Amino acid sequence: MIRLAPLPFLLVSCSAPAPPPDLARAERHERAGQDDQALSAYTQAVDTCRRESDRERRRRWCSAALLGRAETLERLGRREEAVAAYQAMATAGLAAPDAEAQALVSAARLRLDLGDDKGAYELFWRVLAEYPEASAADEALRRVVRDGRGRDPAALARVLMGLYGRLATSAVADNLLAAVAELHETALSQPEEARKLYDLLAREHPKSPLWDDAVWQGARLAAAAGDFAGAETRYRSLLARREKSFLVGTYNSVWMDDAQLALALLLRDRLGRAQDAARELELLPRHYPDSVLRDDALYELAATRQGLGDRPRACEALAALARQFPDSKYRLEQAPALATRAGCR
Repeated sequence: MIRLAPLPFLLVSCSAPAPPPDLARAERHERAGQDDQALSAYTQAVDTCRRESDRERRRRWCSAALLGRAETLERLGRREEAVAAYQAMATAGLAAPDAEAQALVSAARLRLDLGDDKGAYELFWRVLAEYPEASAADEALRRVVRDGRGRDPAALARVLMGLYGRLATSAVADNLLAAVAELHETALSQPEEARKLYDLLAREHPKSPLWDDAVWQGARLAAAAGDFAGAETRYRSLLARREKSFLVGTYNSVWMDDAQLALALLLRDRLGRAQDAARELELLPRHYPDSVLRDDALYELAATRQGLGDRPRACEALAALARQFPDSKYRLEQAPALATRAGCR
């Protein structure tokens, strides 16, 4: 017969190891808002954690102690010391790349606030070059672009593309391309270069979470440049990724319904294919039943049918608009005027 251990023993044996007393005390002081006491305890915890023989516990506890000390120094307004404390994480030999990268970004942020632009950028570039797989690399990139776009955006774009050449297979690569594309369009007024970069992102990083953004932006820029066929191709490639799951619901890009409407208007207004446009407009409420663009689709469908001379179906779409969306913006002026032209009752 197997005898079960008492419940308290099971709970203790399965729980995570308790942190060192100095670290636990520091965290209690921090929660209580006692930053001076927390700083003292964190400083002691930095010394004691290094004596931990287990490598994983030493990594976890020393990371928490070093980060806690740096954050406490920052809260106390001792920013120069906080910079040194954050940077100490990267030289502590903890083999904790995510924590090290985030600490370096914090140090760079403070250096920027202190007017040490050169020191800040050196740290931002270091994060991007040495920790491209860490989530903090994305933050470093955002801060570099936010600060650098007002300095020399052309030089910044060149440096970022140089980094992309070295980091094209890393986790931060798609973000680099998106950032440079946005710089070319908004800061350098070079929409064609931006479109090429968005296309590169979509082509080289098909599994990127930025893929749908890149295709949407590429289609938008192609349409603005008069490349209507190219815009159609991009919209259709985005719509082709519509995914359904009968177990967990439907996942769609936030651009899916926008692309459906944009494609329809492009077909009607730019490519002279009103019948195709009507079919695309009919798909929007069926494929995206929660879309805020459903009333747009109904109004544009009515306008398209009216343009095709199909007044009964135009009136049918306007009746659906009135029934389903009585508060729609189109009900104020545009729908009544269209109903009058179509001779709807």
